[in-house]
Amino acid sequence: MASWGAPVDELAHFAELRHRLRGWVEALYDALLPQECAVCGTLEGPGSLAGLCSGCCSSIERWPGAAEGDSRAVVAARFRPPVRDLVLGLKYAGRREAAIPLAALIASAADPAELRRRVDALVPIPSHPLKRWSRGLDPAEEIAAALADMIGVPCKRGLVRTRRTQAQGQARSARQRARQVAGAFRALGWVEGRRIALVDDVLTSGATASAAREALEQRGATVPRVLAAAGHPWSPERASSRSSRMSRRN
Repeated sequence: MASWGAPVDELAHFAELRHRLRGWVEALYDALLPQECAVCGTLEGPGSLAGLCSGCCSSIERWPGAAEGDSRAVVAARFRPPVRDLVLGLKYAGRREAAIPLAALIASAADPAELRRRVDALVPIPSHPLKRWSRGLDPAEEIAAALADMIGVPCKRGLVRTRRTQAQGQARSARQRARQVAGAFRALGWVEGRRIALVDDVLTSGATASAAREALEQRGATVPRVLAAAGHPWSPERASSRSSRMSRRN
């Protein structure tokens, strides 16, 4: 687990030690015990990503190139099965084990050595406290904590969600999406002068990440990287369809 209250400088040394220890433990674990896939449940030997079998690993659709509109963003895969299953399982079914392959996806798409050079801490983009309470976890926080262990960069809470926002999938335009999350975050004081990599589960229009980055920069931090396990490009047509479905349910 991440030591959310400890100073970043103190965490950096322990993050590197945990990163090395994790590799040794995982190698021993894989050699001695069969691994259950976090998606299909098979006991087949491990694939190229921690927590997934080789079949599920091979069906992942990787994100093609840089994230649209933000050269600082690293998106690992498309929001399609089995990545979609992992995200939804973590977010709505409380399946914390899904955070491990999602973090491994990010680690495989990013450059861990570059992150260790350019970043002082990983900061998850937080859910609103009521959502966190209802779910029993914060998806981005779970992924960031797992990623910290994998790449040897400390993880620390650096943002607070100051208000609830409408579900981003219901926005009818990119401008509305940006307006919904504007000013929705407050950065904590320790981030001043730090280099931060933001972590989230899914990147859509980038409006939420931009609002989080703005809050950090207003506190004097720099944000050289935004890391997301999946990308789900936003479109007005899809938003309109989703809003119509939700209206019919109501």
